[in-house]
Amino acid sequence: MAGVRRRHFLSLSCLFAFPLLFCHSLTIASLAPSTMVALIGRDVILPCSFTPHPSMNLLRMVVTWQLLDTDAVVHSYYYQRDQLDLQDPAYLHRTKFFPDELLEGNASLQLNIVRLEDEAQYMCTVSNEFGSSSGTVKLLVAAPYSEPLLTFDLQACLSSGLVRVLVTGGYPKAEVEWISARGDNVSEEANTEFQTGPGGLYSITSRLHDPQGNGTNYTFILRNQRLKQEMIRSLAIEGSCPVEVRAQLLRWHVCFGITVVLLILTVASLAFLLHRKSRLAGQVL
Repeated sequence: MAGVRRRHFLSLSCLFAFPLLFCHSLTIASLAPSTMVALIGRDVILPCSFTPHPSMNLLRMVVTWQLLDTDAVVHSYYYQRDQLDLQDPAYLHRTKFFPDELLEGNASLQLNIVRLEDEAQYMCTVSNEFGSSSGTVKLLVAAPYSEPLLTFDLQACLSSGLVRVLVTGGYPKAEVEWISARGDNVSEEANTEFQTGPGGLYSITSRLHDPQGNGTNYTFILRNQRLKQEMIRSLAIEGSCPVEVRAQLLRWHVCFGITVVLLILTVASLAFLLHRKSRLAGQVL
């Protein structure tokens, strides 16, 4: 089968429970890639397939899923039922085995509601009266980023304009780029912040000051390589916001200044008139 990887693992030893039986090697062939990506919050099937023997006895079948690095038990099955007394608490009520498919050579395990902490390398071990064999699968987790939210801060016009892009809920940390209309990478001129929230997911805020100040085009690019997610959004800054705002502020300041001066002069004139009237009244008396 084109594009399919197969890993063959020879039997390491025969089951001690069946010392009088002739031992054969089991073969575990994972038809899925050795490394797979699961979406956080969704379910995933960890693949494990083996070559079944026509006369194998299910009563003597033992299947164990565990973490390769720590040997923590993810799920175990023997005596034709799930044996979860030694299951790691992190996987409690989150695994599902398919015993009806053992005769077909399927020992895969379903892991429900994938978490960030589930990223690990898992080992599947299948044993019966004909031998024992193991295979591994590396699980990576990921989450897609939200649609970019674009805002333009008009209050920042006096500092050459501020464009802000916000994306949330993604994993792992994404790559962010800003490209100018001339095709130059201006990412170093942007202020990009990464924050982690509930569940370890990233929120990204990227702020870019318009260096020209009189309108131009930019392209915002976000890449989540693990999911092959790429978002490219173009935006245009039109007009000469800083100049117009400065002119408006200048006119407002001039008008305000003139109003204040006129008010002061009016108050001073009234005070002078009242004072003069008071003096004249005193002279008449």
